[in-house]
Amino acid sequence: MRLSSLLIILALLFPLTACKRKDNEDQKQTKAEALYLASEARVNFTLRDYKEAEKGYLRATELDPEEAEYWFHLGYTRLKLNDKSGAIAAYKRELAIREKAAKKAPDDLNAVLEPAAVMVRLGRTDDARKLVEKIMKQFANNPAVIQMRGQNLVDSMLQNPSVKDASVQSVGVR
Repeated sequence: MRLSSLLIILALLFPLTACKRKDNEDQKQTKAEALYLASEARVNFTLRDYKEAEKGYLRATELDPEEAEYWFHLGYTRLKLNDKSGAIAAYKRELAIREKAAKKAPDDLNAVLEPAAVMVRLGRTDDARKLVEKIMKQFANNPAVIQMRGQNLVDSMLQNPSVKDASVQSVGVR
């Protein structure tokens, strides 16, 4: 009797594990498709076909909405199209994802610094300065932070041509 009960339970559970495996395979395929579309969009961006690049990045964000890089590239592409509000929306989504990642990895210096870069691109330099100041205190004994002492990280970002170009303040200035 016990063996038959165990077999029944196993028979009932097997389809659940098979479904879970299928979901994981589907998820991997979806992520792979998003990566392909983002790669294709990057080529279009390089060729300055910003409309096609935007379509690719938009589709990539739809397939893998938790990938911050896709949102960054979508925002940057929209800046090239002079779509400031679209760029802001994409950067805000990127910021939310990066803040979530920072909360999951509070001991990872890069993860906790990434939101500051997005804040700078959004023109939220005061928020970025506060975050960097907090991080510098939190990681005071980290060798990388020790090396950065005396440098103003936010001002360095603001002076970086790549950051300037990807900033929402750059729209209409080009």
